[in-house]
Amino acid sequence: MLAEESDGSTSTFDLPDEILRVLPSDPFQQLDVARKLTSIALSARISLLEAETSSLQFKLAEKDQQIADLYAQIEALDASLSQTSDKLAKADEEK
Repeated sequence: MLAEESDGSTSTFDLPDEILRVLPSDPFQQLDVARKLTSIALSARISLLEAETSSLQFKLAEKDQQIADLYAQIEALDASLSQTSDKLAKADEEK
């Protein structure tokens, strides 16, 4: 369960005593516990990343909608400018 140092002392890898007491003594069982813990940690991290991805996709969709709204405003203002320019040109011709 504990690693042997080159000077003959044993290392606990800075693990708390509570964890060392419940770790199996068989190295293969220890590896199985480590694999399970890694799976749990990865699963939790993946869940967090998926939630963050969902939130970012929602924000992106909102920004895309804002961009579309701004383009619509630009088109409306361009049309209004064109009409006003036409009216101004006609008024100049009538003078």
